[in-house]
Amino acid sequence: PPTPVVIQHIPESEIPQLTEAEETKVQGMVFSDVRVRELIGKRRYTIESIGVWINTKHQKIGGFVEISFDEPFFADYNWPVIDCDVEKYGEAYYREGTVHEALWVKKLNIRVDLQKGKVVDITPLPFG
Repeated sequence: PPTPVVIQHIPESEIPQLTEAEETKVQGMVFSDVRVRELIGKRRYTIESIGVWINTKHQKIGGFVEISFDEPFFADYNWPVIDCDVEKYGEAYYREGTVHEALWVKKLNIRVDLQKGKVVDITPLPFG
């Protein structure tokens, strides 16, 4: 049988948050990223949420921005992705890569590493 996954719940007060300056920096990096601008194009969108991105030790890595498009669109794209695994990558926590995928997109979840100062992951989300 598969090994059960233990989900550790921590009080919200112990989760680090983005400062106002970090939130502004995250948004700036997201919307100046060439790939994000290419995907958005002239499409109408709404910023659904902006939040903190933490590792398994509850340390702040950066932030994310989730945007929702007024109309879904088809994207055949080389998506920047991350593989998160503290066992494999230790303190680095993740490794960057690319996955080619063609799919309908309604939302994008975009992660920024504040220390690296760049977008490291763009996850397309289908309908919903």
